[in-house]
Amino acid sequence: MRRKWLVWIFTALAVAALFLPAVNLHVHSQHGADTAALFPESLSLLRIMFEGTRALPLEAVPALGTVHFGSLYLIAGMVLLLSAAVLSLFRRRGIPQLTVLLSVLSLILLATGILQWMNLCGSLLFSMLFTSAVWLFVPLAASVALTIIYVVSLKGAEPLCTNDRSLRLVSALLALLAVLSLLLPVWRVTVPDTFTADPADAQAARRSVSLLSATLGSPDNLTAEAKQKQVYSKVISGDMAQLITFSGDANNVSGIFQIRSGSTPLNGALLTACILLVLGILLSLIRKVDRWFPLALLAAAALMLVMETLSVMTVSADDIYAGAPRQLLYLGVGTVTPALFLTALLAAGAAITAALGVRYANEPYFNNPLPAGMRIRFVAVCLTVLAIACMLLPTASFTFTKPGKNKAQAVLTVSGWDMVTGAAADRLANPADSKGKAVYPETAEEYSAEQVNQATASAAGRLSVLTWAALVLAAAALVLILLKKNRRLIMALLLASLAFRLAAWFTLSLGIPRAVATVSGMLYLYASMPLLLFAAFFTNFAHLEELPKKYKLFLMILPFLLAVFLFSYLPLYGWSYAFYNYKFGIPMDQQEFVGFKWFAEMFTNPANQDNIGRVLKNTLGMSGLNLLTSWLPMVFAIFLNEITRTKFKKFVQIFTTLPNFISWALVFSFAMCLFAADTGIYSKLMIELGLNDPANPTVWLNSSQHIWLKMWGWSTWKGLGWGAIMYLAAISGIDQELYEAAKVDGANRWALMRHITLPGLLPTFFVLFMLSISNILNNGMEQYLVFQNPLNRQTIEVLDLYVYNITIASGGTALYSYATAIGILKTLVSVTLLFTANFLSKKLRGESIM
Repeated sequence: MRRKWLVWIFTALAVAALFLPAVNLHVHSQHGADTAALFPESLSLLRIMFEGTRALPLEAVPALGTVHFGSLYLIAGMVLLLSAAVLSLFRRRGIPQLTVLLSVLSLILLATGILQWMNLCGSLLFSMLFTSAVWLFVPLAASVALTIIYVVSLKGAEPLCTNDRSLRLVSALLALLAVLSLLLPVWRVTVPDTFTADPADAQAARRSVSLLSATLGSPDNLTAEAKQKQVYSKVISGDMAQLITFSGDANNVSGIFQIRSGSTPLNGALLTACILLVLGILLSLIRKVDRWFPLALLAAAALMLVMETLSVMTVSADDIYAGAPRQLLYLGVGTVTPALFLTALLAAGAAITAALGVRYANEPYFNNPLPAGMRIRFVAVCLTVLAIACMLLPTASFTFTKPGKNKAQAVLTVSGWDMVTGAAADRLANPADSKGKAVYPETAEEYSAEQVNQATASAAGRLSVLTWAALVLAAAALVLILLKKNRRLIMALLLASLAFRLAAWFTLSLGIPRAVATVSGMLYLYASMPLLLFAAFFTNFAHLEELPKKYKLFLMILPFLLAVFLFSYLPLYGWSYAFYNYKFGIPMDQQEFVGFKWFAEMFTNPANQDNIGRVLKNTLGMSGLNLLTSWLPMVFAIFLNEITRTKFKKFVQIFTTLPNFISWALVFSFAMCLFAADTGIYSKLMIELGLNDPANPTVWLNSSQHIWLKMWGWSTWKGLGWGAIMYLAAISGIDQELYEAAKVDGANRWALMRHITLPGLLPTFFVLFMLSISNILNNGMEQYLVFQNPLNRQTIEVLDLYVYNITIASGGTALYSYATAIGILKTLVSVTLLFTANFLSKKLRGESIM
C-alpha cells in the first residue's frame, strides 16, 4: 500500500512539473525591443509538448521553425508514464512486468527529449537564447524513481517463465534485437533549403546517421561536387543567418565552424559492445556452454552501452571540429533519437534474462563445456587470437611539432591494419593541424613537407615489416596449436613474434627527428606482448589436463606483482633526472649530464647544508615522537576489545576511525574553527575565561612553539582508530582456549590483558615498529603543507615538504634534479634502516620480517 502512495506522489510530481517553467528564454538585444517583446520569458513542458516551435514568434523569426524540440518524445514518454501508473494498480499475472517495461520505455523517451533540450541549450546557435530550468528534469527524475519502485515490486510477483532453456532463447533474441537496432538512426539532421546560399548544399547537409555508422566511423558522405565547391566555408546563409544573433560566438558560426569530408573516428567502446553481443548470442544458443559465459558477455556489453550513451548523444564545444553530423548537432539544427537508449535497454534485458536463466537452472551453477584435456590449449588459442587482434588495432601515435616549438601541432594514430595494408605512410604524409592547415611548408631549409614525408614513410616501412613478421609468426603458431603439433615449435614461433613486437617498440622513435615528431606506442602494442608471452606459457602445458599447482599460485599473485612493478619499480626511471641538469621541454637525450653534481651540492653548498640539516632535524623529531608513541593504537585496541556493550563498542570504533578518511585540508579547516585567533571557538572561550589577552591573543595555529607536539597530536587523533584495526584483527586470532584456561586459574581481566592479549599482540607490534623505523624519513607532506605558514616554516618543514617547496611550489626556480637526488638518498637511508632493524630483531628476538 505504501508503494502505491509513492507511485501516485511521483506521478503527480511529474504531471505538476509540466506546468512550470522548464526553459528560460533570453532574447538578444540585436533583435530590438519590439521583437524581444514577442518572445515569452519561459516555456513550460506542456507548451513544448503541444505547441512546439509555435510557442515562439515565428512571424518575426521564421528560421526558428527549424528547431527540433523533441515534443513527440516528451508526449510519448508522459503517456507511457501515466499508463504504467494506472497498470500498477492491478496485480494480475504479467501486469508487474508490463508496468516495468512501460516505465523503462517512458524513461528512454523522456531522457531523449530532455537530452535534445540540453543539446539546444548548449548549442552554438542557441546558447544565448535557451537556458534550462530545474523543472525540465523533474519528469525524468520521477520516471527514474517510479522505475525503481516498479522493479522492487517485482519481488512478490509471479515470474512469467522459469524454464532456463526458454530464458536463454529469449536472452539471445533480445541480444539479436540489440544488434539489429544498430541500423536505426541515432542522429538526424534535417535542414531547410534556406540553410545555405545554394539549396543543393542544404540537401547535401541532410543526413541520418545510424548507430552502426557512428560505431564504425563511416565517412560523412559529402559529394565530390560539394568538396570541389568547398561548400560550408560559411555554414549559415540565407534566412538562417538571422539565427546568428542568438549565438554567443558569431565568428565560429560564420568562419571556424566548417563541415569537412572524411571518416569520423571509430568508437572502440561501441564496437567492443557489439562484438560482445554477437558472442553472447552464439554462446546462448549452444546448450553445452555454461550459462555464466553468455551472462558475463551480455552484462559487459550492456554496461559499456550504458556508459557510452551520454557521450555519443550529448554534444559540446569539442564537436566544433568533429565530423559533419556532430557539427550540425552542435550547431543546433539536428536531433537525437532514442536508438542508443533502446540498444542499451535491449542489451540490459538480454543480460537480465540470462541472469534469470542462471537463477532458475536445475543444473549446477558452473559447468565447463570443454574437455579436461582441451582447457589449457583453449586458453593458449584465445591468448594468441587476442594478440593477433591487438596487432591490427591502433599501435603508434605520432605527435608532430614544428622546429623550436614544444606544442603539438598534429597527432596521428596508425594501426596495425594500416601497416599491413601499406596505408601507414599515406596516413602520416602531410600532417595537418586541427584546422586543416599543413604543419610543414612545401619548401624550407629544414624539415620541409617532402623531408618529413620521407622520414615518416621510412618509419612506417620499418614498422610494416616488423608487424607483418609478427603477424605471420603468430598466425602460424595459432594454426599449429589448433593442429596439436610440436609445442616447442609453437613456443618458438610465439616468442619470435614477441621479439618482433619488441623490435617494433624500440623502432618507434627511430627515423624521425625529435624536433619534428615524437612517436609513442599505444595500449594495444603493449598488450600484444604479454599476450604472446602467456600464450607461449600455456602452450608449454597444453598436453596436461591442468596447470601444476605452483604455476596456479604464481598466476594468482601475478596481478599484484604487476601492480607493484607499475607503481613502485617502473617510476624509478625518474631517478635518472638526478644525474642531469633537467629542464622542461627538452628530451632527455638532449639534457646536460652532470653526474653526481647534485649529490655533492647537498654536502658542499653551505646553504644546502643548513637547509638539509634543519629539515632532517624536523623530520627525525616528528617521526621520533610517532615512534615513541607507536604503542598507543595497540593499547587502545586492547581496551576497546574489553568493552562488553556491543553497540557502544561499535560507536567508539566508528567514531575514532572516521577521522582517518578526512583529508588534511578539512582537518586544517577544523583546526581553524577551533583555534583561529579571532574567530576560533577555543580562542573565544579562553578570552571569555580571562585566560587569553584580547588585545594580544595567542596565535595557536601560526605560532612555531611546540609545533612538533601539535603535529603529533593531530596525526594521533587522525590515525589512532585506524591503527587499532590491525591489532583488533590480531586479537581475534588469539586462541580463545587460553582465556578460558586463565579464567579457570582465577585470572581477572587485567591479568588476561597482561599475560595473554599483550604477548599475543607483540609480534604484530614489532613488525609494524620495524616498518615505521624504515619509514622514519617518509612522514609525508600533506599534513605539514596545510599547517605551514611563514611564522612556523622553519620548524614544520620536513624532508618531503622541503622537496615540494623547492620544486612544484618554487614559482619557476624549480630544482627537480636536486630534489630527485634528495629522494634517492632518502630511499637508500630507508632501505638501510629497514635491514638494520630486521638484523637487530633477528639477533635480539630471534625473529625477523624478511
